[in-house]
Amino acid sequence: MTRILLTTLMMLTGSLSLFAQEMNTDISDETEEVHTVGKGSLQLEGAMLHNNYSGHRHTYIAEGLLRYGLTKRLEVRVMAEQGEHKEHFIDETTQSMYAMAAGFKLNILEESKGLLPAATLVTYLQVPVTYSSAVTAYWSPSILLTFQNELAEHWKLDYHGGIQQEAFSHEWNVPVSASLHYEASEKVDLFGEYYAQFKPGDNPFHNAGAGVAWQAVPRRLQLFFSGGSSIHHHPENYFLKLGAGWKIL
Repeated sequence: MTRILLTTLMMLTGSLSLFAQEMNTDISDETEEVHTVGKGSLQLEGAMLHNNYSGHRHTYIAEGLLRYGLTKRLEVRVMAEQGEHKEHFIDETTQSMYAMAAGFKLNILEESKGLLPAATLVTYLQVPVTYSSAVTAYWSPSILLTFQNELAEHWKLDYHGGIQQEAFSHEWNVPVSASLHYEASEKVDLFGEYYAQFKPGDNPFHNAGAGVAWQAVPRRLQLFFSGGSSIHHHPENYFLKLGAGWKIL
């Protein structure tokens, strides 16, 4: 009887430990996470961005990302960005991806081991259903490799790089990003980041930002806030982002 009770307790403890894994969101910062949502999980992420450019110009953009886990390591996703002066947001920031796109995320290496990082492949293909008749339709593929290193207790480094065709042109660019995270507590994650875009014939577009993510309901609801600025770039761009991630299933 004692053995049965101990076995049951161990099984429950293991289940609770698995369930206690923290929730991860991709749009809380500009760097893609290596983690997928898990088989059968459905996660919705959304954010509002306010961008202020030189010349007193503003954009207000709503971002959404829906993620579903097909397997433990593979998820499919649909993302959308819509709002006031959307074309201006796409042209003059490195934050924008596409008006609407679909893709997948495949975990290649689950855990970092020593100097070897965890690694994930992220792809998008633009869905040309939100175009006006005056805009040429492009499928605009994006391919990113994203990595994560556990630096020390409570510290991790996320970074990614890849290639992306611009949303409304045939031109290609190279987006790169890196974010340093500090787990201040079981519920609070602080981060600082650098992200940039390189395109042949143009000056690089460098940016820096910082933010905080809070597990409002552990494993189910995360709230986040961030802000940042372009670095030595014209037109200057300052932004604020407020959003949430909700694990539906």
